Amino acid sequence: MKISAVKVTTTSTSRSFFAKLSKHSQTPIYLFVHRYWREPVYLAVAYTNAVLEPEKLKVSYQSERNKFIKMERLLNSTETYFLAIKERCEFYELIENYNVTLSIPYVVRDGKRVFCVYGEEPDLDKYVENLKAFYGVKNIIVEKTTPIRCIQGYMHDAIRAYMFSQLTSREKEVLFSAYYNGYISSRRKIKLDELAKQLNITKPAASLMIRKTVEKILKKLLEDYD
Repeated sequence: MKISAVKVTTTSTSRSFFAKLSKHSQTPIYLFVHRYWREPVYLAVAYTNAVLEPEKLKVSYQSERNKFIKMERLLNSTETYFLAIKERCEFYELIENYNVTLSIPYVVRDGKRVFCVYGEEPDLDKYVENLKAFYGVKNIIVEKTTPIRCIQGYMHDAIRAYMFSQLTSREKEVLFSAYYNGYISSRRKIKLDELAKQLNITKPAASLMIRKTVEKILKKLLEDYD
């Protein structure tokens, strides 16, 4: 038995609550979907490294509320978690019907669902054919890949999102500039005053922001090891 994989991007997921939410909130959402073994319902567990206020949820929830049996939201200062119980999940039903396996978590970004599916090639071909029929041929992008590459891509994406969830857009800009210009390097390629000039801030401000940014990332990574 040979296991193959495809990476799929659905460019139109107008029926999905989480797709609408990612578009309204401009933040990626990471999803785990399972069929509950005791009852014919689906569990969707979602995470995003952003604080999603009720107003944004309301807009996305209206058209999908008939599918939800229950939804819980856990909110902290930098992240939002969801646990949803759904009566139906057309997306996952297609997975079940064609003997293929969904790699989780998958990501929904800017209204687009990006995911990998594993299985034997004939089953993957049937799945993709029916997926195109469901969403429309023009709304599906399919790339052949391998299970290992899929897992690597998901893990790298999820880890980056988790690490940078504490940072502001300006802090990310400063950190990336410091790294790509060679300031954060064993052999420094740029002086701090030159970097500060590029960023249009003072030398002390650049130094402080870099140190604070690195501190935030380390704190986030190490917070569960206290």
